Amino acid sequence: MRKFFIFLYCFFYFHNSIIANVIIKGNGSFGIILIDGFRKSNPSKDLFYSELVKRYESIILETNNKSLVCFSQINDKAFDSYISYNENNVVISRNFPTPDRKEKAFFYSKPIITSLNEETEKCLTDFLDTLHSMKFKKKIIINLDTDFDGIEISDFDYESQNLVRALNPEKNIKVKPVIKGSGSIEAFFSTTKDTLIISIGVKDFNIESFEQIFSRIDILIKINFSDDIFKRNENCKSEEDFYSELLKNSLPENIGIEDDLFNDFKIRYSQIITNEELLLLVNKTHHLNNDYIPDDLINVDSLFSVIRPETMLRKIVLDDLLIMFNDTKKQNIQLKIISSYRSFESQKIIFNRWVKVLGEKEAKRVSAVPGASQHQLGTAIDFNMLEESLEKTEVGVWLLKNSFKYGFVLSYPKGMESFSGYKYEPWHYRYIGKDAAYIVYSYFNNNLELFLQWFWSLKKQ
Repeated sequence: MRKFFIFLYCFFYFHNSIIANVIIKGNGSFGIILIDGFRKSNPSKDLFYSELVKRYESIILETNNKSLVCFSQINDKAFDSYISYNENNVVISRNFPTPDRKEKAFFYSKPIITSLNEETEKCLTDFLDTLHSMKFKKKIIINLDTDFDGIEISDFDYESQNLVRALNPEKNIKVKPVIKGSGSIEAFFSTTKDTLIISIGVKDFNIESFEQIFSRIDILIKINFSDDIFKRNENCKSEEDFYSELLKNSLPENIGIEDDLFNDFKIRYSQIITNEELLLLVNKTHHLNNDYIPDDLINVDSLFSVIRPETMLRKIVLDDLLIMFNDTKKQNIQLKIISSYRSFESQKIIFNRWVKVLGEKEAKRVSAVPGASQHQLGTAIDFNMLEESLEKTEVGVWLLKNSFKYGFVLSYPKGMESFSGYKYEPWHYRYIGKDAAYIVYSYFNNNLELFLQWFWSLKKQ
């Protein structure tokens, strides 16, 4: 038998293309493609590729007509631009429209907005051209990641189902659906013929964890692509059923949704994925930049009962808030806005004032550091009075039971300080839209922080 071995060579393109050390073994017509999806440098990367070469240099792939290809370095500049910024240079969600976005991918026939810019797209196009030149009949791309543990998949067709079953035969690895689009590699390859892509994440990336990746390469080397992956079998479900199964399994352990309610949950979830700016995760570890200013702020002094002049809110909040004010008025409940939008600088003044009164440690329990305040989003409102006793008033009781119907949820619930990081604030509500608010109130135990952390775990950041 002809002997094949691993060899190294380099592609050198301009800075906005791929610069890759390419490890190739075998000349089979079915390709196993590993790509370096790491978003930042990792000290274990060089060791990983060294171990990969050692492990597979003596493996004969031709018996199964396979080739193993590993792109061990992808240009940082192009893939840094993967991350999406708004006009204020703030990292934000990817799927809401801005002037430089274009529809690029689909989720169950619904177009979603992606953020691939020219530099990133050139990088991926060069990569795709390189793969085409290798003339594989079928190829499976494994995107390596250290941002999560488990498997992420963004297509739900029978080929993807077969791939998940093959790579996770004991069902002992968390598999979650991610929404393709968002400028992701998955979106770019979603229309590439005879190509599957899956992300494998190993958060604790070291020599002990390399086996989690190598064992999956071993599986792909052994199986028959044509019969085991690219062929429908009796175990395959409809795309919608498979997606539903993964979505349900992705929920936090303490969140259970009954089967008869899950379809409602899924429909509402599908409505919120295209309006992510309302769901930005802003907390003690996820901050907004100092120049983040929503571009649709409006003075609402003449529209609502406000305590302070120059009260500002985002325009997207107003319709539902007006209805909520009118409905409470009919019930003789008087809502008042104490505080709404605050700039980064305003929050700095407020936080420093609390530090002088309470000291920094205690101040962080009752006030957000600059950049960590939901008020900077222009969608958070403090109602009526800044006292815990609000919960026992007619206003406090009504807001807790009914605000979700109008798109508002309590940000910092009672008994959740260890999770949210803030003391109970029965006056502080955030607008996230009616579908999202219904999900938080009805399915996530009215825990906004838990919902947002789960929601963004399903997104390609």
